[in-house]
Formats: sequence, C-alpha cells, structure tokens
Amino acid sequence: MKYYTKELNLIMHPNDILEIIAKEESKGILTLEEVDTNLAAMETAINGKTTGLLLHIASSYTKKEVLKKYSDLDFGIIATALIVNSYASKLVGNLVLTLSSRFSSKKLPNKIFTDKEVAIEWLEEKLAKEKEGL
Repeated sequence: MKYYTKELNLIMHPNDILEIIAKEESKGILTLEEVDTNLAAMETAINGKTTGLLLHIASSYTKKEVLKKYSDLDFGIIATALIVNSYASKLVGNLVLTLSSRFSSKKLPNKIFTDKEVAIEWLEEKLAKEKEGL
C-alpha cells in the first residue's frame, strides 16, 4: 500500500516493512510544518502492526527540532534500517542515529546500510524474532 505527503512517499510492504523515501521536490528536507501530516501517514500505513522501518536517508541536513518530533514514534516500529547512497548521506544517517538515541526513551535497534536488500533481510530477522517473542 502506498501513501503520500508533501515531503514523503511511504510504501507498506507485505512483509510488514514500511519504506520511506523523501520526495524529489523536498530535496530530503523535512520541516516542522509537515511533521504531523507525515506522522499521521505513517500511523495509517502501519495500522497497529509490528513493523520494521526502511528509511532512505538524503544527504541534506534535518533540524534537531524536526528529528526530535520523529524520535519517539510508538506505532509498533521495532527496528530501523537507514539506507545511504553517498558519504554525505552516511554522515546525515549517523547524525540521525545519534540524535534519535538522545531524544528517544526507547532503545530500538538501528543500523546503516548501503545495500537495500541486506537492510531488508536484517529487518525481516528483527521482525521474525519479535514475532517469536525473543
């Protein structure tokens, strides 16, 4: 199932992985004005299921205030895989992980990947363990 906001394209895959890609027009820049809309779309997509998050990281900076709004999601997300495609996006991904760990009261597994398929496998393993109750 696909969902769209001004800033994001969201795809809920049948394997319970929510893939989030910033829209070209937004250039990967997330704003405070769109946080509530983006979070509502995520909550609708997840629909109460245990979910892995596959997040494509752009090489643009996101303000701390914006990251803070996204850091304490409680929609059933059990792990986040960040996909990077450049050195700049890897730096941004590391910043996202660092700030998220500071702002979030939950300590969920997060990992940076350059290969989408490897990231999906990792998320599927995390989902399987969660469903087994491990």
